[in-house]
Amino acid sequence: MSLPDDPTPILLARFNQNINAVASAVDEIRIWIERQGDQETSGSIRSYLAILESNSDIIVVGMAELVQRWRPEDQKDPED
Repeated sequence: MSLPDDPTPILLARFNQNINAVASAVDEIRIWIERQGDQETSGSIRSYLAILESNSDIIVVGMAELVQRWRPEDQKDPED
């Protein structure tokens, strides 16, 4: 996949996808840990996931704002 000259919007979107994927994977591990009977570790993981969740709306709004403001760099004439 080739990126545009300014890959900012694409990178922001992919970064957000990665954060969500990692959070989902960690939650799956938390569920497994909880089923093994380790409530303390599960509770700790749950609190960290809550931080990710509480920040996610702000991050999405901020990223949308950045993408909306984003303007591609002017194309330069190769003869200049």
